[in-house]
Amino acid sequence: MKKPKKKVPSRMMKTKLSGLLIVAALMFDCARPQDEEALAIINRSAAQIDSALVKFEQAERLPEALAAYRAVDRVLTQLELETVHPHYRKQQSVHAQCLLRLGNMLRQLDQKDEARTVGQRELLAARAAGDTITLARTLISNGVTLIATGETASGLAMMEEARRLFAQDTSADSKQGLGWYWILQADLAEAGYTSASFGERSAFADSALHLLLPLKNWPGVARAYAARAQANKARGNFAAARVDSIEQARYQTLIGER
Repeated sequence: MKKPKKKVPSRMMKTKLSGLLIVAALMFDCARPQDEEALAIINRSAAQIDSALVKFEQAERLPEALAAYRAVDRVLTQLELETVHPHYRKQQSVHAQCLLRLGNMLRQLDQKDEARTVGQRELLAARAAGDTITLARTLISNGVTLIATGETASGLAMMEEARRLFAQDTSADSKQGLGWYWILQADLAEAGYTSASFGERSAFADSALHLLLPLKNWPGVARAYAARAQANKARGNFAAARVDSIEQARYQTLIGER
């Protein structure tokens, strides 16, 4: 019995195969620069957020901070990466960070309706990013927005969920997030949104200081001393309040230094 002849590709088939290989090679060659360009945009956006935080937000130049965050939001929205893109999750994480800062500016400028819309977008981005820290920060941000717009129970529940997420990890980012959680608890009580006692408010500030001092998070440390000063003043402990105010001013001058 004769063996079947091995099928040899015709010249036309070889030509087609060569063409397909060339197209595939071009696709991969094109993908690399596009990936690098997307990553460069994401990294540049992250740097712009950090710059706006220090240059504008921490200097209380709120309208300028708002404009800067809006500009970054537009860039990241227009990037439109597919979910399978290698940098999709990083884009979503940076976008969530941008929206967090944008929402914070809107709240401070009393634009609460837009802050709530931004918060919903932030939550979607944080979940898409797929990391616990980003999600916890977003839950804090959205919780504060809900409390500010009258949905106190829902807002506090979100903040409690964030606290649990931060507490699951021992990284510096988690400790920083938890420190700011305690500052916000003190601030909410000071503003009358919750009914924490003066002693509890002072304890919130102590918890924040315990976490943030070793991290040299001077903005948080200054805010924690301010919160404790307010609690001490409110309960008539003026000497302790003066000491805390002096410490607040001292750490305020260190902001920007590490």
